[in-house]
Amino acid sequence: MANLMEAMRIPIRFERGSVALRPSLKQRRGLRTLRHILAAGCAGLAVFFALSALTHSARTRPVVMTSHHLSRGHRITAGDIAVRQLPSNVLQHATFSKISQVVGSITQIEVERNSPLLTGSIASIPRVPDGATVLDIRLTGVVRAIAPGEEIMLVAVTPCARTSCDEASSVLVERALVMDAPKTSKTTSGVTLPCAIDHQLVAKILAAQENAAIMAVARSTSNSP
Repeated sequence: MANLMEAMRIPIRFERGSVALRPSLKQRRGLRTLRHILAAGCAGLAVFFALSALTHSARTRPVVMTSHHLSRGHRITAGDIAVRQLPSNVLQHATFSKISQVVGSITQIEVERNSPLLTGSIASIPRVPDGATVLDIRLTGVVRAIAPGEEIMLVAVTPCARTSCDEASSVLVERALVMDAPKTSKTTSGVTLPCAIDHQLVAKILAAQENAAIMAVARSTSNSP
């Protein structure tokens, strides 16, 4: 390199009214060599940055994903999910890496098959709506499996002497959010179901539990918002 720099020293030839540069043959060869070295260095840097970018994009990390479609209010089991490898830069701070982190949680929204479970899409229990109160409702029975996060109607069942009764008059609550799975009551023959209901209807529900039987009725899809 010292010899190359020595060869780069171009003598200055003074002429009247100007300064002329006249490199020698040795110096011209040195310039060509220097240009080749610089070009090779730039090419090497380009390859280095390209490989770095490729290596970074190829990095993966474990992400918990759904094995099939999960409906809202579903309590997650180990059979519902699987751990798969995704690029490390995909949803880094919004996913889970271990099955144990999500088993037992409840989906707050519908999650499609082969989708990553996000931190905002599951919770230990459904969120209580604003202005609602959670009550353990004593039911005479459950018409089907009720999952946390589902909306149901609560209907009072009273003796009726007429041939037909007005069903609308027996509805206690149009929308009650199921907060947990129904449990067998230790004091009665029915079950209890924790539900979030409008706080203005609490007194109505408590009075109905003393005077009538209460049933949970699944809301149809057409009635849902």
